[in-house]
Amino acid sequence: MGLYAYGTLLAEGRGVSQDAILAHAFLNLAAVRGHPDAARARDAVQLTMTNEEIGEAQAIARTWRSSAEAASEGSEGSSVVPDSNEGDSN
Repeated sequence: MGLYAYGTLLAEGRGVSQDAILAHAFLNLAAVRGHPDAARARDAVQLTMTNEEIGEAQAIARTWRSSAEAASEGSEGSSVVPDSNEGDSN
């Protein structure tokens, strides 16, 4: 499952507990990776959040990106989590 898909599930609480902070973080990561709808979805979630929650979501996304980049560098360019949908924008 891609970052965008998981972010929308978290935002809507479909099959998982609704969590705006994690939804924002995953949607932000999807936006950085170029998903065409992720920034708009992230911004919609953000309207329901406090500044403190937004800051927490951004910190989670930054930490995840840093960890993923470090792991990728240490594994000769392979991705941290294999993407079962190669070519999908997540």
